[in-house]
Amino acid sequence: MKSKLLFFLGVIIFILFPSTNILAQEGTKQLMPNPTDRLYLLINPNGYTNFAEYGCTPRERLYIHLKAGEKLYLGMQFDNPTDCYFRLRDPNDNIVIDETPVPTSGQTGYIDTYDEAVHVPNGVKVNGDIQTNGFDAIVYTAQTEGDYYLEFKTPDTRYIKLFNVTVTDGDDNLVTNPDNPNVSAGRLWSYQWQMTNTSYTQYPVQTPFYIYTTGGFVDRVIYKMKPYHFVFVSNSYGCRNTGDIVRDRQSFNGNAFQLNNISEYKIFLDDPDQSVFPSIQIDPPVVKAWFNDVLIYDYDYSRDPKLLNLNVGTIDVHANEPSCSPDSTNVVYFKIQTNVPGRTAILIDVNGDGYKTGTADTALIYNVSVGTNYIPWNLRDAHGNPVTSAKLKIVPKFLEVGPLHLPIFDVEALSGVEASTVRPFKILKQTVYWDDLALPAGEWGDDNGAMDQTDTIQLYPDKDIPRIWTYYNDNGGHQNGNDNTMNTWFNSIDLGSSNLDFKLVLDQCVNENYPFVSDIEKFGPVNQQIIFTQTDFDEKFSDANNGHIVKIKILSLPTNGTLALNGSPINAGDEILYADLDKITFTPDNNWFGKTSFQWNAYNGAHYSQNPANVNITINTPPTISSIPDQNICVNSSTGDINFTVNDAPGETDPDDLTVRAVSNNPSLVDVSNITLGG
Repeated sequence: MKSKLLFFLGVIIFILFPSTNILAQEGTKQLMPNPTDRLYLLINPNGYTNFAEYGCTPRERLYIHLKAGEKLYLGMQFDNPTDCYFRLRDPNDNIVIDETPVPTSGQTGYIDTYDEAVHVPNGVKVNGDIQTNGFDAIVYTAQTEGDYYLEFKTPDTRYIKLFNVTVTDGDDNLVTNPDNPNVSAGRLWSYQWQMTNTSYTQYPVQTPFYIYTTGGFVDRVIYKMKPYHFVFVSNSYGCRNTGDIVRDRQSFNGNAFQLNNISEYKIFLDDPDQSVFPSIQIDPPVVKAWFNDVLIYDYDYSRDPKLLNLNVGTIDVHANEPSCSPDSTNVVYFKIQTNVPGRTAILIDVNGDGYKTGTADTALIYNVSVGTNYIPWNLRDAHGNPVTSAKLKIVPKFLEVGPLHLPIFDVEALSGVEASTVRPFKILKQTVYWDDLALPAGEWGDDNGAMDQTDTIQLYPDKDIPRIWTYYNDNGGHQNGNDNTMNTWFNSIDLGSSNLDFKLVLDQCVNENYPFVSDIEKFGPVNQQIIFTQTDFDEKFSDANNGHIVKIKILSLPTNGTLALNGSPINAGDEILYADLDKITFTPDNNWFGKTSFQWNAYNGAHYSQNPANVNITINTPPTISSIPDQNICVNSSTGDINFTVNDAPGETDPDDLTVRAVSNNPSLVDVSNITLGG
């Protein structure tokens, strides 16, 4: 048996530009890109966080990741070093640099000027050249790999004005990422940076933060603000983590840091070291969506054009007329096909004045998994009342992956937020969202008109609305960022439309309480049992009235193996209660590989779905590809031939039948059409 198997070859080509200024370090250069900037690390024993202090919690620590044998070069300048100390702990909390007074002028580790701070320390090698334009650093050689952390002790509030952390290998060569050999790879990070610019009205923050999500995305954010002092964190949910997505992501009146720990993601000052913090392994997204069988969206990352212009216009939807029984329900649905799991958020504006939380407008928020997903709507508003408006608008976001929230407290003024994804796919522009509607009346606004170009809520994909608010003493007394936790977010992958019009045609009376089911995809290697879970079935079940699976029915049986419940064979027609779904297994025949399937349906307590679906099972060992070294080339040149070998497990697919596909993570720099495959 031969089958076509598809795998992806990501050819990474690094374009090298000459560099005359070696500014490769972590610290001051990122915090203050220009010598006229002012942004300091804040050590504040009396503050609401204990950032980088002796005995601080793990989320407040200032980490440096080191491998065994690597060297840490360290330097600093305090605004007032009197009675200030530091120490370094290893990943096992052992003190490896004893308590030491912070360096002062003339001592090793002291940084005298901005120019010294933004260069690598003396003695570090960059591209083989020993650097001499920096400072004489404190040097520590790591004995084990892991996250080391710096701790400081101060008698009162102190600022670290200049700061330099540089990591080298054992021979003093700067540790870099392969696509940027002149700049430090990100090794310095914290869950919860605490900083100050010492002013409410001057020195706007211009720091690029690199956020490494738990899913393995790397996103770059510049939060342009004048905060006096602030704590910078990022997470997947917002100001709170109650599980209510809409509520959690709204801006919050008060200090969210005093309620709970809202720090989740690692935050760096440079692109994290790719050898330590690798990108998520994910296919280039391909998404299609239908509304009541009308194709309304078609996106393919590797296609040109990526997004097709479908021009679907206004869609007619047949709905129950007002004279129908109040108990009658009819259902419309979105069908979403995706090759990448994530979340969909379909926002329905029922009164035509723009979608707003806390009103009759409603939101369909579901997780979507690989394959086909049905998102039903019972044509009722957020209060449960039937929708009868003639024309409605929908804001469909078909696939959100890697949500990244930026809750920040007590920022007096904000002039903009820049956001982009760095890895694995360099999407050059992201849509920035926010929802400030939950702030008390009078908190948000500007009597002088400086905020006229923004809005209290922005939930529309592809909308370029500036995220701004003004200093509260200059805007008529509105608080805005002052004493509020203002949340902003975006998604590493964000595919959707700003607007979809549809018209209700009230000409029927039906009662549709049927659930929807769709195909389940399961994969496994040869001679290994497939184990099912409740989640497998939950992800492919949806109900417009928030019903749940009570039981399922197995309508047919797979070939080339045995489908069993708790070890006993299942028969076609058997019904299985929800509580027992994680006891279902499929045991493939010995040494068999290929594809098989069985049909299933689900019962919501009143009805089975009118359209049963398949469970598709693939038993196969993934193909292999030999290692391909990083390719460094100059602009407008070619790598030449790059040799590699593909293969598959003995007895499975012939290598000649394997399909090889090249993918670029940044098509604007390296177009896929310029990558050729042969041999």
